[in-house]
Amino acid sequence: MRDFLYSKMRGVKDPAHRPAPAPLAPAGAAPAPADADLAATLREVARELRELRLALPPRQDGGSGHV
Repeated sequence: MRDFLYSKMRGVKDPAHRPAPAPLAPAGAAPAPADADLAATLREVARELRELRLALPPRQDGGSGHV
């Protein structure tokens, strides 16, 4: 999942598949379509993780949830 998110955030490592850098938007401007797509993807990932966490049985070891 980490690699998927990194590829979405930073683009793939193959320069042929990288989009051209977007020009900087003025302050207060609407987000670029790529930024909106990234935000939507991250919201979807967060929703799916939340659903998975709720579907898992509670931990029996009393752990904090950290690995």
